[in-house]
Amino acid sequence: AHGGGAALPQARASVLAGPALEVMVGGAEDAGSWAKIFFGALLLLIAAPIHWFNEERSARIDALLCSGLEDAVRAEAAAADAALRGRLVHVQGRARAAAPVKDIQFRDAVVAKCLKLQSTVEVLQWVERPNGVPGRLFDTEWTTVHHDNLQPKPSPQNPKPPARLALGTFTQSCPRVELGAYVLTEDMVNYFQRFQPAMHLLPERVTCAGMTFFANPEDGYYYGRSGLHTPFGTDRDKLLFQHTAGDIRVRFMYVPETDATVVAVQCHKDGAETFVPYRPVPLRPCAQDQQARRLRIEEGDRSARIFNRNNSCCAAGGLAGCCCCACNAIACVCESEVVTEEICYVSDRLEVLEKPFHW
Repeated sequence: AHGGGAALPQARASVLAGPALEVMVGGAEDAGSWAKIFFGALLLLIAAPIHWFNEERSARIDALLCSGLEDAVRAEAAAADAALRGRLVHVQGRARAAAPVKDIQFRDAVVAKCLKLQSTVEVLQWVERPNGVPGRLFDTEWTTVHHDNLQPKPSPQNPKPPARLALGTFTQSCPRVELGAYVLTEDMVNYFQRFQPAMHLLPERVTCAGMTFFANPEDGYYYGRSGLHTPFGTDRDKLLFQHTAGDIRVRFMYVPETDATVVAVQCHKDGAETFVPYRPVPLRPCAQDQQARRLRIEEGDRSARIFNRNNSCCAAGGLAGCCCCACNAIACVCESEVVTEEICYVSDRLEVLEKPFHW
Protein backbone atom coordinates (compact mmCIF):
# COMPACT_ATOMS: atom_id res chain seq x y z
CA ALA A 1 0.00 0.00 0.00
CA HIS A 2 2.84 2.34 0.73
CA GLY A 3 4.38 1.72 -2.72
CA GLY A 4 1.03 2.39 -4.42
CA GLY A 5 0.61 5.68 -2.54
CA ALA A 6 4.00 6.90 -3.74
CA ALA A 7 3.20 6.19 -7.39
CA LEU A 8 -0.08 8.11 -7.34
CA PRO A 9 1.39 11.69 -7.15
CA GLN A 10 3.76 10.90 -10.01
CA ALA A 11 0.96 9.69 -12.21
CA ARG A 12 -1.16 12.71 -11.32
CA ALA A 13 1.73 15.06 -12.06
CA SER A 14 2.27 13.51 -15.45
CA VAL A 15 -1.41 13.85 -16.27
CA LEU A 16 -1.37 17.54 -15.33
CA ALA A 17 1.83 18.26 -17.32
CA GLY A 18 0.63 16.59 -20.51
CA PRO A 19 -1.97 19.19 -21.71
CA ALA A 20 0.37 22.11 -20.99
CA LEU A 21 3.10 20.55 -23.12
CA GLU A 22 0.65 19.99 -25.95
CA VAL A 23 -0.46 23.64 -25.83
CA MET A 24 3.14 24.86 -26.05
CA VAL A 25 3.92 22.59 -29.01
CA GLY A 26 0.73 23.62 -30.76
CA GLY A 27 1.54 27.31 -30.33
CA ALA A 28 4.99 26.87 -31.88
CA GLU A 29 3.48 25.03 -34.86
CA ASP A 30 0.93 27.84 -35.35
CA ALA A 31 3.70 30.47 -35.28
CA GLY A 32 5.67 28.52 -37.87
CA SER A 33 2.62 28.21 -40.11
CA TRP A 34 1.93 31.94 -39.93
CA ALA A 35 5.57 32.65 -40.79
CA LYS A 36 5.35 30.40 -43.86
CA ILE A 37 2.15 32.11 -44.96
CA PHE A 38 3.73 35.55 -44.51
CA PHE A 39 6.90 34.74 -46.48
CA GLY A 40 4.86 32.99 -49.16
CA ALA A 41 2.68 36.07 -49.59
CA LEU A 42 5.79 38.28 -49.64
CA LEU A 43 7.39 36.18 -52.37
CA LEU A 44 4.16 36.30 -54.35
CA LEU A 45 4.05 40.10 -54.11
CA ILE A 46 7.63 40.27 -55.38
CA ALA A 47 7.27 37.66 -58.13
CA ALA A 48 4.03 39.00 -59.62
CA PRO A 49 5.41 42.45 -60.61
CA ILE A 50 8.62 40.88 -61.94
CA HIS A 51 6.63 38.47 -64.11
CA TRP A 52 4.36 41.27 -65.27
CA PHE A 53 7.37 43.49 -66.06
CA ASN A 54 9.04 40.76 -68.14
CA GLU A 55 5.84 39.91 -70.02
CA GLU A 56 5.14 43.56 -70.78
CA ARG A 57 8.73 44.09 -71.98
CA SER A 58 8.51 41.02 -74.25
CA ALA A 59 5.20 42.18 -75.69
CA ARG A 60 6.56 45.67 -76.39
CA ILE A 61 9.66 44.28 -78.09
CA ASP A 62 7.56 41.92 -80.22
CA ALA A 63 5.33 44.82 -81.24
CA LEU A 64 8.39 46.95 -82.05
CA LEU A 65 9.90 44.23 -84.23
CA CYS A 66 6.65 43.69 -86.12
CA SER A 67 6.25 47.43 -86.67
CA GLY A 68 9.88 47.77 -87.75
CA LEU A 69 9.62 44.94 -90.25
CA GLU A 70 6.62 46.65 -91.85
CA ASP A 71 8.32 50.07 -91.98
CA ALA A 72 11.80 48.97 -93.11
CA VAL A 73 12.88 49.83 -96.66
CA ARG A 74 16.07 49.08 -98.59
CA ALA A 75 18.44 51.96 -99.29
CA GLU A 76 21.51 52.16 -101.50
CA ALA A 77 24.76 52.80 -99.67
CA ALA A 78 26.44 54.50 -102.63
CA ALA A 79 23.99 57.42 -102.72
CA ALA A 80 22.00 58.44 -99.65
CA ASP A 81 18.42 59.40 -100.54
CA ALA A 82 17.24 62.46 -98.58
CA ALA A 83 13.65 61.35 -99.12
CA LEU A 84 14.25 58.42 -96.74
CA ARG A 85 15.11 60.58 -93.72
CA GLY A 86 13.05 59.45 -90.76
CA ARG A 87 12.48 56.00 -92.26
CA LEU A 88 13.86 52.71 -91.00
CA VAL A 89 16.38 51.75 -93.69
CA HIS A 90 18.38 48.63 -94.51
CA VAL A 91 21.83 49.53 -95.85
CA GLN A 92 24.62 47.21 -97.00
CA GLY A 93 28.13 48.05 -98.12
CA ARG A 94 31.75 48.31 -97.12
CA ALA A 95 32.65 50.00 -93.83
CA ARG A 96 35.74 52.10 -94.55
CA ALA A 97 38.00 54.25 -92.40
CA ALA A 98 38.28 57.83 -93.66
CA ALA A 99 41.41 58.51 -91.56
CA PRO A 100 44.24 56.52 -89.93
CA VAL A 101 43.92 55.47 -86.31
CA LYS A 102 46.68 56.45 -83.85
CA ASP A 103 47.25 54.80 -80.48
CA ILE A 104 46.66 57.03 -77.48
CA GLN A 105 50.09 56.32 -75.91
CA PHE A 106 52.36 54.95 -78.64
CA ARG A 107 52.51 57.73 -81.23
CA ASP A 108 54.47 55.52 -83.63
CA ALA A 109 51.57 53.05 -83.75
CA VAL A 110 49.44 54.35 -86.63
CA VAL A 111 47.30 52.03 -88.76
CA ALA A 112 45.47 52.97 -91.96
CA LYS A 113 42.29 51.26 -93.22
CA CYS A 114 41.50 50.44 -89.62
CA LEU A 115 38.17 50.83 -87.83
CA LYS A 116 39.56 50.31 -84.31
CA LEU A 117 43.05 50.01 -82.81
CA GLN A 118 43.62 48.35 -79.44
CA SER A 119 46.76 48.18 -77.30
CA THR A 120 47.32 46.06 -74.19
CA VAL A 121 50.25 47.08 -71.96
CA GLU A 122 51.56 44.60 -69.38
CA VAL A 123 54.45 44.52 -66.91
CA LEU A 124 56.35 41.47 -65.64
CA GLN A 125 56.17 41.36 -61.85
CA TRP A 126 56.73 39.08 -58.90
CA VAL A 127 53.63 37.49 -57.38
CA GLU A 128 53.29 35.16 -54.44
CA ARG A 129 52.12 31.61 -55.13
CA PRO A 130 50.37 29.48 -52.49
CA ASN A 131 52.47 26.31 -52.04
CA GLY A 132 50.80 24.68 -49.03
CA VAL A 133 54.09 24.31 -47.14
CA PRO A 134 55.95 26.59 -44.72
CA GLY A 135 57.77 29.42 -46.46
CA ARG A 136 56.83 31.73 -49.30
CA LEU A 137 57.02 30.94 -53.01
CA PHE A 138 57.32 33.70 -55.62
CA ASP A 139 57.04 33.62 -59.38
CA THR A 140 56.84 36.15 -62.21
CA GLU A 141 53.83 36.80 -64.42
CA TRP A 142 52.64 39.40 -66.92
CA THR A 143 49.93 41.64 -65.51
CA THR A 144 48.11 44.86 -66.38
CA VAL A 145 48.15 46.00 -62.73
CA HIS A 146 51.28 47.14 -60.89
CA HIS A 147 51.78 45.46 -57.50
CA ASP A 148 53.73 47.38 -54.91
CA ASN A 149 56.61 45.67 -53.13
CA LEU A 150 55.20 42.53 -51.56
CA GLN A 151 54.73 42.46 -47.80
CA PRO A 152 55.86 41.19 -45.37
CA LYS A 153 59.59 41.12 -45.95
CA PRO A 154 61.66 39.45 -47.22
CA SER A 155 60.16 39.51 -50.71
CA PRO A 156 61.36 40.35 -54.25
CA GLN A 157 61.21 43.93 -55.43
CA ASN A 158 58.76 44.98 -58.16
CA PRO A 159 60.22 47.89 -60.14
CA LYS A 160 57.73 50.63 -60.90
CA PRO A 161 56.84 51.24 -64.56
CA PRO A 162 57.37 54.74 -66.00
CA ALA A 163 54.94 57.28 -64.60
CA ARG A 164 53.77 58.38 -68.06
CA LEU A 165 53.04 54.84 -69.21
CA ALA A 166 49.60 53.51 -68.28
CA LEU A 167 49.01 49.78 -67.92
CA GLY A 168 45.85 48.13 -69.23
CA THR A 169 43.89 47.86 -72.45
CA PHE A 170 43.06 50.94 -74.53
CA THR A 171 40.92 51.11 -77.67
CA GLN A 172 40.82 53.92 -80.20
CA SER A 173 38.11 54.13 -82.86
CA CYS A 174 38.47 55.78 -86.23
CA PRO A 175 37.06 59.32 -85.99
CA ARG A 176 35.06 58.84 -89.20
CA VAL A 177 33.83 55.49 -90.49
CA GLU A 178 31.84 55.58 -93.72
CA LEU A 179 29.36 53.10 -95.13
CA GLY A 180 29.11 54.33 -98.69
CA ALA A 181 27.54 57.80 -98.48
CA TYR A 182 26.61 57.31 -94.80
CA VAL A 183 28.67 58.02 -91.68
CA LEU A 184 28.48 55.54 -88.80
CA THR A 185 28.14 56.87 -85.27
CA GLU A 186 30.67 56.02 -82.56
CA ASP A 187 28.19 53.64 -80.91
CA MET A 188 27.81 51.79 -84.20
CA VAL A 189 31.57 51.46 -84.65
CA ASN A 190 31.74 49.82 -81.21
CA TYR A 191 29.81 46.84 -82.60
CA PHE A 192 32.81 45.80 -84.72
CA GLN A 193 34.83 43.42 -82.54
CA ARG A 194 36.75 41.15 -84.93
CA PHE A 195 40.25 42.10 -83.77
CA GLN A 196 43.34 40.83 -85.57
CA PRO A 197 47.09 41.16 -84.82
CA ALA A 198 48.43 44.47 -86.15
CA MET A 199 52.19 43.91 -85.93
CA HIS A 200 52.58 43.48 -89.69
CA LEU A 201 51.14 46.99 -90.18
CA LEU A 202 53.42 48.68 -87.63
CA PRO A 203 57.14 49.61 -87.54
CA GLU A 204 59.74 47.34 -85.96
CA ARG A 205 60.04 49.61 -82.92
CA VAL A 206 57.67 51.98 -81.11
CA THR A 207 58.32 54.46 -78.30
CA CYS A 208 56.41 55.68 -75.27
CA ALA A 209 57.36 57.52 -72.06
CA GLY A 210 61.02 57.54 -73.03
CA MET A 211 61.14 53.76 -73.57
CA THR A 212 61.75 51.95 -76.85
CA PHE A 213 59.83 48.75 -77.57
CA PHE A 214 61.05 46.17 -80.07
CA ALA A 215 58.87 43.75 -82.02
CA ASN A 216 59.04 40.00 -81.46
CA PRO A 217 57.31 38.37 -84.47
CA GLU A 218 57.24 34.99 -82.73
CA ASP A 219 54.61 35.99 -80.16
CA GLY A 220 53.28 39.28 -81.56
CA TYR A 221 54.43 41.48 -78.65
CA TYR A 222 56.69 44.54 -78.42
CA TYR A 223 59.12 44.39 -75.48
CA GLY A 224 60.81 47.22 -73.64
CA ARG A 225 63.21 47.53 -70.70
CA SER A 226 64.02 50.66 -68.77
CA GLY A 227 67.39 52.10 -69.83
CA LEU A 228 67.70 49.85 -72.89
CA HIS A 229 67.16 51.86 -76.08
CA THR A 230 69.28 50.26 -78.83
CA PRO A 231 69.92 46.60 -77.99
CA PHE A 232 71.99 44.52 -80.40
CA GLY A 233 72.92 40.87 -80.56
CA THR A 234 72.85 39.22 -77.14
CA ASP A 235 71.13 42.16 -75.43
CA ARG A 236 68.32 42.05 -77.99
CA ASP A 237 67.83 38.31 -77.51
CA LYS A 238 67.70 38.76 -73.73
CA LEU A 239 65.08 41.48 -74.10
CA LEU A 240 62.87 39.40 -76.39
CA PHE A 241 63.30 35.95 -74.84
CA GLN A 242 64.85 36.26 -71.34
CA HIS A 243 62.50 38.52 -69.45
CA THR A 244 63.14 39.97 -66.00
CA ALA A 245 60.87 41.67 -63.47
CA GLY A 246 60.12 45.20 -64.59
CA ASP A 247 60.07 44.43 -68.34
CA ILE A 248 57.06 45.83 -70.20
CA ARG A 249 55.35 44.46 -73.27
CA VAL A 250 52.56 45.72 -75.51
CA ARG A 251 50.37 44.01 -78.09
CA PHE A 252 48.46 45.82 -80.82
CA MET A 253 45.22 44.51 -82.33
CA TYR A 254 43.04 46.13 -84.97
CA VAL A 255 39.67 45.77 -86.70
CA PRO A 256 40.15 45.99 -90.49
CA GLU A 257 37.68 47.43 -92.95
CA THR A 258 34.84 45.00 -93.52
CA ASP A 259 31.48 44.37 -95.11
CA ALA A 260 28.65 45.76 -92.99
CA THR A 261 24.88 45.82 -92.68
CA VAL A 262 22.96 48.54 -90.85
CA VAL A 263 19.26 48.70 -90.00
CA ALA A 264 18.37 51.99 -88.32
CA VAL A 265 16.58 55.30 -88.89
CA GLN A 266 18.23 57.53 -91.47
CA CYS A 267 18.78 61.16 -90.50
CA HIS A 268 20.89 64.18 -91.39
CA LYS A 269 23.21 65.31 -88.61
CA ASP A 270 26.41 67.37 -88.46
CA GLY A 271 26.44 67.79 -92.22
CA ALA A 272 26.27 64.07 -93.06
CA GLU A 273 23.75 61.30 -93.53
CA THR A 274 23.87 59.03 -90.50
CA PHE A 275 21.61 56.89 -88.30
CA VAL A 276 19.69 56.91 -85.02
CA PRO A 277 17.91 53.99 -83.30
CA TYR A 278 14.34 53.10 -84.26
CA ARG A 279 12.09 53.50 -81.20
CA PRO A 280 8.33 53.40 -80.63
CA VAL A 281 6.72 56.81 -81.06
CA PRO A 282 3.12 57.56 -79.97
CA LEU A 283 1.25 59.04 -82.93
CA ARG A 284 -2.24 60.37 -83.38
CA PRO A 285 -4.43 58.64 -85.96
CA CYS A 286 -4.44 61.78 -88.11
CA ALA A 287 -0.65 62.37 -87.88
CA GLN A 288 1.01 63.01 -91.22
CA ASP A 289 3.99 61.06 -92.53
CA GLN A 290 6.44 63.98 -92.25
CA GLN A 291 5.46 64.59 -88.65
CA ALA A 292 5.92 60.90 -87.83
CA ARG A 293 9.40 60.92 -89.37
CA ARG A 294 10.44 64.02 -87.45
CA LEU A 295 9.25 62.54 -84.15
CA ARG A 296 11.03 59.27 -84.92
CA ILE A 297 14.33 61.09 -85.46
CA GLU A 298 13.90 63.15 -82.29
CA GLU A 299 13.10 60.03 -80.27
CA GLY A 300 16.09 58.13 -81.66
CA ASP A 301 18.43 61.05 -80.96
CA ARG A 302 17.72 60.97 -77.22
CA SER A 303 20.08 59.09 -74.92
CA ALA A 304 19.13 55.55 -73.97
CA ARG A 305 19.03 56.41 -70.24
CA ILE A 306 16.46 59.17 -70.73
CA PHE A 307 14.44 56.92 -73.02
CA ASN A 308 14.35 54.09 -70.44
CA ARG A 309 13.43 56.47 -67.63
CA ASN A 310 10.49 57.88 -69.56
CA ASN A 311 9.22 54.37 -70.27
CA SER A 312 8.91 53.39 -66.61
CA CYS A 313 5.57 52.69 -64.97
CA CYS A 314 3.10 55.44 -64.17
CA ALA A 315 3.90 57.92 -61.41
CA ALA A 316 0.34 58.45 -60.26
CA GLY A 317 -0.40 59.30 -56.67
CA GLY A 318 -2.89 57.92 -54.19
CA LEU A 319 -4.08 54.33 -54.45
CA ALA A 320 -2.83 53.97 -58.04
CA GLY A 321 0.64 55.02 -56.95
CA CYS A 322 0.63 52.40 -54.19
CA CYS A 323 -0.41 49.72 -56.67
CA CYS A 324 2.40 50.69 -59.02
CA CYS A 325 5.02 50.99 -56.30
CA ALA A 326 6.47 47.54 -56.95
CA CYS A 327 6.40 48.12 -60.71
CA ASN A 328 8.22 51.43 -60.39
CA ALA A 329 10.80 49.86 -58.08
CA ILE A 330 11.54 47.12 -60.62
CA ALA A 331 11.69 49.68 -63.44
CA CYS A 332 14.24 51.75 -61.47
CA VAL A 333 16.38 48.67 -60.80
CA CYS A 334 16.29 47.76 -64.52
CA GLU A 335 16.95 51.33 -65.68
CA SER A 336 20.57 50.55 -66.55
CA GLU A 337 19.78 47.24 -68.24
CA VAL A 338 21.44 46.28 -71.52
CA VAL A 339 18.18 45.53 -73.36
CA THR A 340 16.60 48.70 -74.76
CA GLU A 341 13.38 48.85 -76.76
CA GLU A 342 14.95 49.99 -80.01
CA ILE A 343 16.22 48.71 -83.33
CA CYS A 344 19.79 49.65 -84.19
CA TYR A 345 21.29 46.66 -85.96
CA VAL A 346 24.94 46.62 -87.00
CA SER A 347 26.67 43.55 -88.42
CA ASP A 348 30.08 42.92 -89.97
CA ARG A 349 28.42 40.70 -92.58
CA LEU A 350 26.02 41.23 -95.47
CA GLU A 351 22.66 40.30 -93.92
CA VAL A 352 19.19 40.16 -95.46
CA LEU A 353 16.58 42.67 -94.34
CA GLU A 354 14.64 40.15 -92.23
CA LYS A 355 17.66 39.09 -90.14
CA PRO A 356 17.50 41.83 -87.45
CA PHE A 357 13.82 41.15 -86.73
CA HIS A 358 14.30 37.60 -85.42
CA TRP A 359 15.31 37.26 -81.77
